Amino acid sequence: MAGTWIIMKHDLPRSPEVKRITRTTGADSVAVTVGRLFLVWTWADIHSDDGVVAAEIEDIDDEADCDGFGQAMVDAGWLEIHDGTVVFPDFGDHNGQSKSTTARSCFPTSATTTGRPRRPERKHFSANNALEGHLVTLLSRSSVTM
Repeated sequence: MAGTWIIMKHDLPRSPEVKRITRTTGADSVAVTVGRLFLVWTWADIHSDDGVVAAEIEDIDDEADCDGFGQAMVDAGWLEIHDGTVVFPDFGDHNGQSKSTTARSCFPTSATTTGRPRRPERKHFSANNALEGHLVTLLSRSSVTM
């Protein structure tokens, strides 16, 4: 219920926890593990405002489409299981409405994009434009008139 954004650190694929989860679950690559984490964390973000979801560890496995994924997250310290609830420690640091709002505010907006991130202006380089500019400069410095 928190929105459409979650925050993932750019160095996530290089973290020891991700490497451990990859080895433990027998995933083909770290990229597969990061994709599965994304699925689990967005599921948690949809179903929780505080990182506590009424679910079982098997629900994590189902979301990740990988048997043992929930336990691997527990072993990494990224998940806790308590009597019919799944708890995501430090959930508020990465998920929830406040982080959704923070993430959206990082992108400048304008009235023409109606709140969507504004794309940076692209500067097109053209050899012809550069040569024309130099030619104009050279002609303006010379005493030759045409």
